[in-house]
Amino acid sequence: MSQPHQKLNGYSLGKLVFAGFFFLLAAFLIIYFKAKIFNAEVDIKKYDIYYRLIWCFSCGLIGFVALIIKIINNVLYRNGKQDMSPFPTYLFYYPLIILITSAVSFGIFGLILNLLGTLFYALSGALSFLLAFEVDDFTNWLKWLFEKIIGLTRK
Repeated sequence: MSQPHQKLNGYSLGKLVFAGFFFLLAAFLIIYFKAKIFNAEVDIKKYDIYYRLIWCFSCGLIGFVALIIKIINNVLYRNGKQDMSPFPTYLFYYPLIILITSAVSFGIFGLILNLLGTLFYALSGALSFLLAFEVDDFTNWLKWLFEKIIGLTRK
């Protein structure tokens, strides 16, 4: 294994703390709500189906943890971009974006394709993970789509 080019600085350590917090939050949500999340016999007319949104959000958090670890790895081992502070984006911006991407995944597989049964967990979990892992590309795509819809052009 190669030695890191840089040592773990304060910003990377802060990102590592956020990664640990988000992973523990995802594990807590899944364990605490497991009886309601994994109920395959939910009726879309009942509110119990929205516990599946917690599943999507937890998978999104785990995807974001993987992204944080990838960013730290790029900074330490590959002399990537200059390391930047995780505050306040990791506390406010990214959790909100992950909630939005989780709602997209939940909407596609939970509300539109309600006939999936237990296949919902694999498909929505994978989509939530991928959308969170590629969160910056997803937000750039949303900005592009919004500009195309309202007809704005960049100067």
